[in-house]
Amino acid sequence: MVTRAVAPTSGDAALGGASVLTRFPAAARRLGVVNQQNTLWDALSCRAHLELFGRLRLVPGKVAEAVAETLERVELAQLRAAQVELTHVVPEGVA
Repeated sequence: MVTRAVAPTSGDAALGGASVLTRFPAAARRLGVVNQQNTLWDALSCRAHLELFGRLRLVPGKVAEAVAETLERVELAQLRAAQVELTHVVPEGVA
């Protein structure tokens, strides 16, 4: 119901004070959806994946620096350029 994929039988939900029924564009700015099956895994390196989502999520500052720090922090710096079968290399929930 929150994403309006299914119509509610009753009630409403608010995100950041905005109704998903009457003010969906405002509510959607507070909404993030992460699919369990990521169709980009095989097309993007770890670095490219983090850069894409960093830009989509409007990470403040320099995205490249944030990506490099993140890869180091989660011990994936050695995979930053890897672009093959990341679902077999990166544990689910890590990237």
